[in-house]
Amino acid sequence: MSTIIGQDIVKSTEQSRLSSLYELNILDTPSHPAFDRITKLCSSLFEVPIAAVSFVDEYRIWSKSIVGSDSNEIERVDGMCSSAIRENRVYLITNTLKDERTVNHPLVAPPDGIRFYVGIPLKSPDGILVGTLCLLDYKPRKFSSKKINTLKELAGVVESEIALHISKQKISELYDQLKKSTNFLHESEERWSFAIEGSELGVWDLNVKTNKIYLSNKCKQMLGYSDEQISADMNEWIKLIHPSDLPCLVAARASALKGDSKGFENEHRKLDSSGNWKWVQVRGSVVERDENGEPVRVVGTYTDISERKKIEANIIKLAHFDTITGLPNRSLFFDRLDQQLKNSQRSNTSFGVLIVDLDHFKEVNDIFGHQKGDQLLELVARRLQDCLRSNDTVARLGGDEFAIIVADINAATDVEQIAQKIIKTIDLPFDLEGDFATVTASIGIAIFPKDSTSCLDLIKKADIEMYNSKKLGRNRYSINSI
Repeated sequence: MSTIIGQDIVKSTEQSRLSSLYELNILDTPSHPAFDRITKLCSSLFEVPIAAVSFVDEYRIWSKSIVGSDSNEIERVDGMCSSAIRENRVYLITNTLKDERTVNHPLVAPPDGIRFYVGIPLKSPDGILVGTLCLLDYKPRKFSSKKINTLKELAGVVESEIALHISKQKISELYDQLKKSTNFLHESEERWSFAIEGSELGVWDLNVKTNKIYLSNKCKQMLGYSDEQISADMNEWIKLIHPSDLPCLVAARASALKGDSKGFENEHRKLDSSGNWKWVQVRGSVVERDENGEPVRVVGTYTDISERKKIEANIIKLAHFDTITGLPNRSLFFDRLDQQLKNSQRSNTSFGVLIVDLDHFKEVNDIFGHQKGDQLLELVARRLQDCLRSNDTVARLGGDEFAIIVADINAATDVEQIAQKIIKTIDLPFDLEGDFATVTASIGIAIFPKDSTSCLDLIKKADIEMYNSKKLGRNRYSINSI
């Protein structure tokens, strides 16, 4: 009897989940740039061939956005996205062929099938599980807790986009209601006020002819202002916009006012009551025009997106900076190297590239543990930065290997002096919270344009010189003297 009751509860919960999913009206909708940016970032950041934002309905798993696959829909079976939803947790399979949960999955069965999966459950604004942000690979792989936390942050961005999708639907419904009766506001001000104050959005109504704007309390509250602090003068509201953001907003609104677009949408910063800039998203549409086609009334909404912007900024940082040292990572280093090469070609100047590899770093990890090893890498990064000028770049390429761009040099000796300085400072003991460790640095140097005019060749030649340093006894630098 208890088994039957349990099955009924599970069935009822799934039916409730499906109802919430269908109410989103997101299934089978066209691709959207916001979701596509996230999947592309996931594929690049985690170096996986497939990344997807997927929704799990009764019979299928449908992807709103997917990178690395031509199909955006598969039959719903247990083992991956469906199981992540059911268990409501991070679902990680490092080797699908060796895990009983996925060994019989249709995506795993082919000889060239999926061998790795990780999925983060996605929730709707009301807390209902609706889908996953997932990564897949054709080879087994490990996935650290740091990467899982990063993926969770990205899942939070997806959930924000889902919430914005719902908000946009509500706005569209509101616009449709208003357009059916242009006298709606004049006939029932109380009904309008009730409707907008019951919404989670800040709603505004602009009279274009008088330049007066009605702002709901939530418009003002999200910026920390009381109702009396902001008047109905549109010019006063515009003054709160960040000067750098105003031109784009004006252009977007002008297009809608002219009738070139159905509505407009813009993200910009507004000055809050504390004197800080807060990110908001505005959407608007012309709902009334005069006999000459000129706009009379524009209505729309404001949404506080400051938290989403913080997450996005953090994601950008994760994509371009090393999580242990805070230095630029390999991707950002090559971007800066390419830019430095172009600048030097234009100005007919020279620069140096250094590859720095730590000697005996493995012993530090073996003796003191990886946590202390990470502390040492962080301290090495600080010492390297102290050896350089503000216009130079130091990056961590991975493991115990660093790369440096020494910009605008007069001669190779300028780079050699910096290499000598690095060797001396790295040779000093490192205090790892009471444990003292010693490492040295082997450095290879390549000079533009003497050694090469190609970014990859410069790195390759500096790498060769670094190995020469190790062969010569380590704790030194090597440079091609020919």
